[in-house]
Amino acid sequence: MPDADDFLGLVSDKYVDIAPPDVTGLGDLVINAAIYAKRRFVVKRYRFRNEALLDIYGSLSVGSLSATEPRYHTRIRFDERLEELRPPGFPMTDRFEVESWDTTWNVESLGTVH
Repeated sequence: MPDADDFLGLVSDKYVDIAPPDVTGLGDLVINAAIYAKRRFVVKRYRFRNEALLDIYGSLSVGSLSATEPRYHTRIRFDERLEELRPPGFPMTDRFEVESWDTTWNVESLGTVH
């Protein structure tokens, strides 16, 4: 939360998994953390029709994402404190900087971009 004094950082060289519904329950899932998954962020059993909200407040840096719907509608909100501060041991670099941002989504299918 924006007014909290502490941070949570989840770091994995491989995967960060959201457990199946029998573990997480059927309601909304709120995660307040900076998340780094070098390979993939995975929502287990994402095809389970639940229509709850996966609400991530912090950051999400991953190699790739699995689908989240229809199990979760997903909202990711950046914690602006992370522009200046990092959780202890969280990966960080100053080698990359966003110069521009294209808000258009592209879907890749069989090696072609549509």
